[in-house]
Amino acid sequence: MKRPSYHTRSVLERVVPKYCRGYVLDAGAGRAKYKQLIHKHSTNYVALDNLSSSFQFSYKLDHKLDVIGDIMSLPFRSEVFDTVVCTQVIEHVPEPRKLMHELSRVLKRGGYLILSTGWVSPYHPEPKDYYRFSVDALVYLLTAESLEVVEIIPQGGVLLITIYFWSRLIELHHPRLFHFLQNSKVLRVTEIVCEGLEQLPLFHFGKKDAVGYTVVGFKP
Repeated sequence: MKRPSYHTRSVLERVVPKYCRGYVLDAGAGRAKYKQLIHKHSTNYVALDNLSSSFQFSYKLDHKLDVIGDIMSLPFRSEVFDTVVCTQVIEHVPEPRKLMHELSRVLKRGGYLILSTGWVSPYHPEPKDYYRFSVDALVYLLTAESLEVVEIIPQGGVLLITIYFWSRLIELHHPRLFHFLQNSKVLRVTEIVCEGLEQLPLFHFGKKDAVGYTVVGFKP
């Protein structure tokens, strides 16, 4: 069964081939679950994380990282990466402006930043959960670092907001039930039906009502 197009992986499958190239940093990579996708469109791939998320790392030694380091003070010289990817991380740092400065700092001129974050989500500490970001906030954060906003992709609409919120709550608090819903395809079918209904004019409420966003920035 196909994956709904609002899932982060589905969005990256469309965005990464278009913008990703060269020497790539996956900042806050977690268990590097997008490595194979990104690696196909890069000459070199570096996954960095600080191992602070117990949700991602049940065992500190069980990881696929290339560098263990602080995303708020990246251990790289300035303008070294052709592409920087940062998925579902910025809401978990206490100083998003500082994170954006670091991501921009290590990005070469002429390079692209691919960043995703949630707008509607229950509390999910990894290890902390600080913020939610609107389209306005994302535009501000990028332009404050002199990055040009190339594209903002909303992930899911008004129907999927409800489905995602409750499924994420179940995943966080009742993982056995969540895995049952996943394995039985109930959740996937519900997502696909809602995604189809969102194409109808009745459910067109604008791009600023979404589960989350993926934004692409360009460093001129």
